[in-house]
Amino acid sequence: MSLPPGERPEPEDADVPGDDLPVTRTALAYAQIRRDILSNAFEPGSRITIQFLQRRYDIGPTPLREALARLAAVGFVIGEDNRGFRVPRMSLTALRDITDQRKLVEAQGLKLSIERGERAFRSDLKETFRQLEVFNQARSKDDLNGFLAWEALHRRFHAALISGSGSEWLIRFQSILFDQADRYRRTYSSCRMKPDIEQDHRRIMEAALDADAPMAVLLLERHIERVYATAEASGRLPDV
Repeated sequence: MSLPPGERPEPEDADVPGDDLPVTRTALAYAQIRRDILSNAFEPGSRITIQFLQRRYDIGPTPLREALARLAAVGFVIGEDNRGFRVPRMSLTALRDITDQRKLVEAQGLKLSIERGERAFRSDLKETFRQLEVFNQARSKDDLNGFLAWEALHRRFHAALISGSGSEWLIRFQSILFDQADRYRRTYSSCRMKPDIEQDHRRIMEAALDADAPMAVLLLERHIERVYATAEASGRLPDV
């Protein structure tokens, strides 16, 4: 499912410039380009120039360059010498790598969170799951806007799973990898939320709250594999 541009305003990333550049314009450029890449408004592999982005967003070249540099640092665009930037291509090979690294990072973060067992981690996990559950019961399963709102709650749930790890770097890496997987999820997932995905979340949460780290990690790894399995089954993604 390729989503139309502008359907969902992505939350602005906390990692925005803090120098003498016009911060608000740079943050706006970052958020808008990021949103359009996630929703596949730009063709994978296509070049994007400053001139094109100026016309699209009505933002000056300096904030756009700074935003693109920061997007390149987290893999949303690829810088090319003297040729501007390019949107990363999508392939099963790339998604396999993203999926494997997500499993490593999120599994370690969940394991550490369970071992530390802090009250804030347990409370945050229960609350984010509750929000997901309430939303799943209330929303239309085929509604696009509902799907996009669900994605935001889904992201919070996965962030909550590693929130007690005590590692800022691990949390940062998880966010980057989740975004990369999200690009594929939006392209190859249906608006309809399957009951087995909802059940995944419950079982992961219950194992984590029971301090059963091996089971929680196993369930999480299986859950993360779903994006790859869906993309592979579609038959529409090149191997490389």
